[in-house]
Amino acid sequence: MENPEEASYPDEITAVLEHEGIDEPELLGKGGEGHIFVRSDTDVIKIYPGGEESYLEKLKTVHGGLARRGLSFETPRIKEIRTHEGTPYTVERRLSGTPMAQACAKATPQDRQTILLAFLDAAYELGTVEVSRPPFGDYVERDGMLNSKVWTEYLLAKLDEALAKSRERLTADVEDFDKVVDYLREYIPANLACEQKALVHNDFWPANVLVGEENNISAVMDYSVLAVIGDSRMDLCGALNYLILDDGFTRHDADFLRAHLKFRGGDELMEVLDAYYAYSAIFWGESATFEDPLLYEWVKTALKIIVGKIT
Repeated sequence: MENPEEASYPDEITAVLEHEGIDEPELLGKGGEGHIFVRSDTDVIKIYPGGEESYLEKLKTVHGGLARRGLSFETPRIKEIRTHEGTPYTVERRLSGTPMAQACAKATPQDRQTILLAFLDAAYELGTVEVSRPPFGDYVERDGMLNSKVWTEYLLAKLDEALAKSRERLTADVEDFDKVVDYLREYIPANLACEQKALVHNDFWPANVLVGEENNISAVMDYSVLAVIGDSRMDLCGALNYLILDDGFTRHDADFLRAHLKFRGGDELMEVLDAYYAYSAIFWGESATFEDPLLYEWVKTALKIIVGKIT
């Protein structure tokens, strides 16, 4: 969960760019897994320093499955998997559209709200991608993946996994943090049961969304190792609560989305989204170990908001 930024690139990335004949790299995006650069009018390359080809083969299968779903927006599609000097990278189709923050910055107030509602609609549409594979949990196969026949059991196991890495620091930085943990341990099994398996993006925020000329959502990017089989409402939580992680959006924008979510789903939905807000804050709390100050401030703020609601 990072924004594109100007930077000097690690040697592995520079070597791949030179190998591909890209003399003036145009960075389209940067995330936890890799860097995306323009390759041509129709293609991009995504470079995965430290990645493995076997993982990219599995990701290619995921992308292929998404392409057959008939969504109203484009999704990533890996064309080729290549390796240069031990660094794997993909050649992917270039998705059309303008980054959401850039589109909103140029939009009239009315068009901005149109884009925000289209963004919310895209989160709802993602929830229509049902998965028939038996277990809930991590979607892209890899070592150490978690799965369960019961969604709530997966959530609790994932919560424990995150707490093992971040609990000490979060306890020190957030007053009454343990009350959030106790709340989730009680709320999850009692209220988050889920029978219908949806493909959850799990990193649905403006940096992963492109906007078309009609203020529609033209593409949703960066399906990755974060994707899970589970409750589609997790992406509604992301749409609402990850929004302000992007500098182009404000609390006013989030309040606008919150009002529409409440209109559609009522108090029951908002209560569920609060629980996923708390869960996702602890999940992203691991990023404290990666020294991501902006994200960690969001984590602390989210947890303090939840403490205020449950005490």
